[in-house]
Amino acid sequence: PDKDSRRAQQTPGRSAGQATQALKFAVTFSPHSLTMPDAGPALQQGLAAIAAGQTSIDLGGLTNFDSAAVATLVAWRRAAQAKGAQLQFTQIPASLKSLAQLYGADLLLSEAS
Repeated sequence: PDKDSRRAQQTPGRSAGQATQALKFAVTFSPHSLTMPDAGPALQQGLAAIAAGQTSIDLGGLTNFDSAAVATLVAWRRAAQAKGAQLQFTQIPASLKSLAQLYGADLLLSEAS
């Protein structure tokens, strides 16, 4: 099976078209960075993806970040909640989890189970 159908199979209640939509609006970090200079554009890109219906953001490629990353992820989660949606973060780097814990935001950034 192709990537879209696998995702649809893994997400009960979602059609392949909905899975494709979620993939289409995937947030990408360039170049694998979410620091103060990256935060504004990344925040806007994430908010647009959430508004379009994205419910999961893969952070596996994120290698360079600072406290701005925590603030951005919290803002995304709050935007989704305000819309009545659940936003999940996957593949959160361990060092980002530690940073979130330092700021008391670790529960807000809990990874999808």
